[in-house]
Amino acid sequence: NTPISLPQFNVELPEACIIGLLSGREEKADVLAAIERHVPLVRVNEVIEQDAFEKALVAVTLAKSRRAGERVFVWSNDLEFLLALVDEVWWFDAGTLAAKGDPREVA
Repeated sequence: NTPISLPQFNVELPEACIIGLLSGREEKADVLAAIERHVPLVRVNEVIEQDAFEKALVAVTLAKSRRAGERVFVWSNDLEFLLALVDEVWWFDAGTLAAKGDPREVA
């Protein structure tokens, strides 16, 4: 596995990572479509209103995926969940990657 370039957003996607995505819901489809044009296998989990047990199951599943070398995207409005789980957060505004980096700094 090597990094994958996402030219529309001017970023390199590292291997074996969990990326948290933040934006308005209306942008979600466009952002995901742009990512999927360049990344062959993208798993998207939407974690919005799940209970603590369900969130724990999702966290375990995503951690296993990362260990297996997968690139995983998580769409959530639960900032605490993202802070605990993801390697990086990408925040989109009007279809543009407005910020990316450490979840504690971007979120």
